[in-house]
Amino acid sequence: SWDFLPSNLLMQCDPSVEEVEAEFWRIVEQGSPDEEVEALYGQDLDTGHYGSGFPLPQWRRELLQKYIDSRGEEMIVSQLKDDIAMKYVDDPWNINNMPLCKGSLLSHLREDGLITGVMVPWCYVGSCLSSFCWHIEDHALYSVNYLHLGSPKVWYGVPSNATKAFEQAMRDALPHLFEASPSLLYQLITHLSPNELRKRGVPVFRVIHEANSFVVTMPNAYHSGSN
Repeated sequence: SWDFLPSNLLMQCDPSVEEVEAEFWRIVEQGSPDEEVEALYGQDLDTGHYGSGFPLPQWRRELLQKYIDSRGEEMIVSQLKDDIAMKYVDDPWNINNMPLCKGSLLSHLREDGLITGVMVPWCYVGSCLSSFCWHIEDHALYSVNYLHLGSPKVWYGVPSNATKAFEQAMRDALPHLFEASPSLLYQLITHLSPNELRKRGVPVFRVIHEANSFVVTMPNAYHSGSN
């Protein structure tokens, strides 16, 4: 307990990534029903409507306007005028442009409507200790993640050649949960620490995701993490 510290000193405390990470896993593995922890998490925010740090290219603006018109909404997608936005609107590292990259299968879906989370990037906002549980991407796709600002995130990844070992380890560690819900791994609600996975022979890698950088996950590779 930190009750003996004066409040002005508490405000100056700046725990390291490792300290926050350790506290997260302590709560997950040892937290009692009497210990209430609240973490706020905004997820799956459509960047076509809410925006992001990546400006919408013209083809996306046209499709967005078409979608708005089809719903009978009275809204006009504004044109870009900001010099910085114009600089990055057609940049290949602009996540909005990635579905049309050369060789991307997603380019064939352009006229079939925008699939949010695949063709349209999602934005997430997470407070300290908010997390995303172990999962692979739908249809075993890659994922590309950019951290706009804020404190670092911690990611854990299991290579695709260890997918079966990972799933077996999860069932071995949590048999009662899988008995109640055989599709548990597809629900994005289950966490297990990297230490428990390594005990069962599963290779787990860790990366600290700093602001202004990307993290890319491979097809069929399980990953999770926390803010």
